[in-house]
Amino acid sequence: MSISQLKSETKYKKTKIIRGRDYEAKAKYSDLNQRIVVESYSGTGLNNLGNRLKGEAKSNEYGKIWVKVRFSDHQQFSNIGFIAEGLIEDYYLDEAAIIMAFYPDSERSRQQNREKKDQIVADLLQEESDQGLVELDDDCEFKIAEPSDITAMTELYKEVFTSYPTPIFKKEYIEESMNSDVIYGLLYDGEDLVAAASAETNPEFKNAEMTDFATLPSARGNGYASYILNKLESELKARRYHSLYSIARSTSYGMNKVFKEAEYEYNGRLIQNCHIAGGFEDMNLWCKVLNNN
Repeated sequence: MSISQLKSETKYKKTKIIRGRDYEAKAKYSDLNQRIVVESYSGTGLNNLGNRLKGEAKSNEYGKIWVKVRFSDHQQFSNIGFIAEGLIEDYYLDEAAIIMAFYPDSERSRQQNREKKDQIVADLLQEESDQGLVELDDDCEFKIAEPSDITAMTELYKEVFTSYPTPIFKKEYIEESMNSDVIYGLLYDGEDLVAAASAETNPEFKNAEMTDFATLPSARGNGYASYILNKLESELKARRYHSLYSIARSTSYGMNKVFKEAEYEYNGRLIQNCHIAGGFEDMNLWCKVLNNN
C-alpha cells in the first residue's frame, strides 16, 4: 500500500514525500500557484507515480502538475497524458530534463494572446546576442547578499511585484532560502538597493535556476538585470555549476531580451505556470550550458 508523508521541511514549503509501488517522489504543493511541482523522483513505477499525482491534484483542486522528467523517462509520462513544454540541456549532468505538464483543469492549459508572445520570441531570435558587460556608475556596487541585506531585499520585492510565486516579501523566507542553496546577487546605488536576482542551485546535479529578478522602476533601462546575471554566472562557474535555466514572463520583452543577449537558448513555454504580478502567467524557458574548461 502506498503512503503519503507530510514533511515540514520549512515554514514556507508545503512538501510531501510520496511513496508507492516502485516509485518515490518529493513534490511541492502550492495553493497560490494551484499546482504540484515534482522536485525529484526515482523508481521504475512512473506510470503509478503519474497517476498518483493526478489524484493528489484533484483532491487539492489544483489545475497543473509539472515534472522535470529525465529524457529517458519521458515516454512513460507521455503515455498517461503528460505533455512536453520545454527542455533543459544537461539538467541531470548526463541527461536532459523534459519539462512535462498535466492539466486536470483544461482551461489552465490554454494560452492567451499566443501570437503576440510568439512574435516577441521571433523578434528576439533575430537579434544578435550582446555579451558586453554594462558599465556601472561609480556609486553602484554589486555584492552577494548577506543577512544584513534582507530588509532591503524584501522592500525591493514589495515595490516591484504585486504577487509572486514564492514568499520573497517575507524576511524569514529570504533568510531561510539563503541557508538552502540560494545565492542572491544585489546591486546597490549608494546605500539604496536598486536591483536583485538569485540563483536557486541544485548541488547534486550542478544546475541552477536564475530567478527573482527585480529592478526598481526608477532604475530600469540601465542594464542592471544583465549585469547581475553575468555576475551570478561567474559565481556559479567558479563553483563548477554546469546547466543554467530561467523562466521569464512571456509578455515581458525586456526580461526575455536579457537572457537572449546573454546567449541563453529559448527552449519552450510553460503555460499558465505560476501566479505573478496578479495572475497566472505563461513563462518562456531559457537555458544555457556553461563551459567549465
